[in-house]
Amino acid sequence: MKLTSNAKTRLSFLERAASWIGAVSLILVSLAPIPALASTAGVLDTRSVTPSSSLPAATGVTLTSVFNIGQTANVGTIKFEICDSPLAAVSCVNSGNSTGESFTSGPATTTGCTGTNAASFVLGVSGQASTANTLYMTRTSASATAGNTWTCTINAAKNPTTTNVQYYMKITTYNEGTGVAPTTVRDFGGIAMATTQQISVTANVQENLVFCVGTSGATSGTPETCGTFTGSTVTLSPNPMANGAASTGIAKMTAATNGLNGYNITYNGSSFTDTTADTITAFPVGGAVNNSATAEQFGFNLMTNTTPAVGVGATGSASGTAFGTYATANTFSYSTAGGVKIASATQPTADTLYTMAYVANVLATTKAGAYTATQTFICTGNF
Repeated sequence: MKLTSNAKTRLSFLERAASWIGAVSLILVSLAPIPALASTAGVLDTRSVTPSSSLPAATGVTLTSVFNIGQTANVGTIKFEICDSPLAAVSCVNSGNSTGESFTSGPATTTGCTGTNAASFVLGVSGQASTANTLYMTRTSASATAGNTWTCTINAAKNPTTTNVQYYMKITTYNEGTGVAPTTVRDFGGIAMATTQQISVTANVQENLVFCVGTSGATSGTPETCGTFTGSTVTLSPNPMANGAASTGIAKMTAATNGLNGYNITYNGSSFTDTTADTITAFPVGGAVNNSATAEQFGFNLMTNTTPAVGVGATGSASGTAFGTYATANTFSYSTAGGVKIASATQPTADTLYTMAYVANVLATTKAGAYTATQTFICTGNF
């Protein structure tokens, strides 16, 4: 058939159009998405990873992953990856937020997996070596039940070096087990994790010593305070003193401390003397019993006494106690040597209330006068 010039022109146009359509078809085919996982892949749902530490650059970290199996299938390999993305289609890289993260801060170890049909996983897989951000656990391929929860533990990991950043773990299960390179994907899931800034809480506890002295009073409340302590003069009774009957009186003191080794209480005392330097003899340093008939005596202790009846000893549940001869009932002492120890505690303690029980005896020949003795009590905390 003979074609006219116009017919030839139309045919040439149609041939070129067909060529363009074919080219476009090829382009459209080349842009079609390529699936990242096999079409049989399921989802690891209800998944989480708990690190034993969230501090940046922490080493020796234990990663405990928990996830539900997505489908019933044989599982022989589990791949764990630390990445900058949780998406299956994105290649796993150990950079950006996950820089410094690895599965090893020493020899990589695992404690395997627990859960129904989850036993016997060990580190490694034939033909697929673990790297800094990829770790494989493998076993002989065995069936898994959809919906069962597995818990897998990885030890000796290292966290990313940056503070307060998000990074990810990807978990993929495969059909193939020990001795076979894993290729057949069963389930997949991505999990977000984060490093955090460590918070340090600080506060101070100061050295504490409460010490109160008076003729009456008691501490009030906790923490201990001097409460109602008042008075500085003890007037012995009966007054005036007389031969054959002891004159007595009391004063009080309390002590408390947070000192590691408690406290010591000492006193400096002056003689029981009148204005013309007449002195009533002190009880000996080593202590003596009351003798109101034939001796001049002046002194005290920190006890409950019956001869004469004076004092109530140390009270309270704290650990302070009277010391030495001052801790013997019905035996009294006095010293003007200074720095005489009369009570102590050996550990931190709440308040102990002490009663100083004073006793004085005179002879018929004791010179008349207004007799006075002064004691200065000192409490030293042992911090």
